[in-house]
Amino acid sequence: MDSSDGKPVNPAVQAVLEEIARAKQRAAERKREQETKEKEASQYGVVKQADGSVVLRLPPAPEKPDPGDCCNSGCSPCIMDMYWDRMRAHKALVSRLEERYRRIIVNGSETDMKEEEAVDAAEQNAVLLDPLMFKRVRVLHVDELDGRFGRAIVLEATARDFALPLGQHIHIRAHTESGPANQGEDQDQDQDQAGSCSTLTRPFTPVMLQAADGVDRPHLLVRLYEGNAMSAYLRQLRVGDSILVRGPSSTIGDLGSLFGSSSSSNSRLVLVAGGSGIAPIFQILQYAHASAAHRDSRIALVQCAHRPGGLWLGREIAVLARGMPHLAHTPVVSGSNGRLTEAALRRALSLGEGGGGIGGCSAVVCGPGAFNADVGRWLRAMGVRIVHAL
Repeated sequence: MDSSDGKPVNPAVQAVLEEIARAKQRAAERKREQETKEKEASQYGVVKQADGSVVLRLPPAPEKPDPGDCCNSGCSPCIMDMYWDRMRAHKALVSRLEERYRRIIVNGSETDMKEEEAVDAAEQNAVLLDPLMFKRVRVLHVDELDGRFGRAIVLEATARDFALPLGQHIHIRAHTESGPANQGEDQDQDQDQAGSCSTLTRPFTPVMLQAADGVDRPHLLVRLYEGNAMSAYLRQLRVGDSILVRGPSSTIGDLGSLFGSSSSSNSRLVLVAGGSGIAPIFQILQYAHASAAHRDSRIALVQCAHRPGGLWLGREIAVLARGMPHLAHTPVVSGSNGRLTEAALRRALSLGEGGGGIGGCSAVVCGPGAFNADVGRWLRAMGVRIVHAL
């Protein structure tokens, strides 16, 4: 091949130039694709038009993969799992947008509109998390909790990076040596075949707390079990290590409806946490504390653990309670060989205040599978209207 001036061109050089040209073309295509996605995303949500009116534009549902798109090789996550995760995220997004639109229309406030726009901007800037792709996040700090039974793992990220809607969580992926099937609180999640699988994916709810550097960062509060592959992985993590994170995701939808449109003196929200289940429960408390409309909600929190050292976030809950006059926090220690009983739960929920009961209330329960099943059954027997198990 000859150059433009008629001189022959080295084939190796020509191949390099062609590869550079193809790389530039691919980069330009990716840029155009990203710009198209950003433009499409900006068209959805609660939009204020030029004439001052407010309209709600909902994004389309994600496209379902064809059956042939799955390779049937046991990929983790499978493309179909990704699709259902994206569908859950889409439903949660639609629910949040509809709730924001309703609040703005009902309140008719320019301030509310600006606040919603700020929330939208924060969510759009939360580029760290992706519901379909695992991202690496560095471990910034590790604290031991309750002796050898738990850890607080602080991630090098900010609240903006982990802008999780209420009721949503992240997934952690671990690559471990083949071993026995999981035991403990993970038993209700994806099971691994004994001695055959080296990749684990488990849900966790990060808690936003101020780190040692004064920045609000996601904290993973994890209970550690013997003979549990994920616990073994989390136990060996050190500062500077990276973990694989994907999200946000949800199995229950938007929990914002728990509080209704207003705080009623005759209604109560019951929260029951077992062990590390306090993390998603604390997320609910933070949500209520941050909202002037929900700060006066009557909330009964029952926190259970085998040992006093397992009653995590007690100090942080006390801080929230200073601004939530109707939050009643009752710790319950069952003992190393004991479990929460129905009688203990009834005593914990006897809050006085004129002898009012909990009939007709809503409840959220978070703990191991057996704990959730028992507490849910007892609460329904007490007349609780809706019980959400996380």
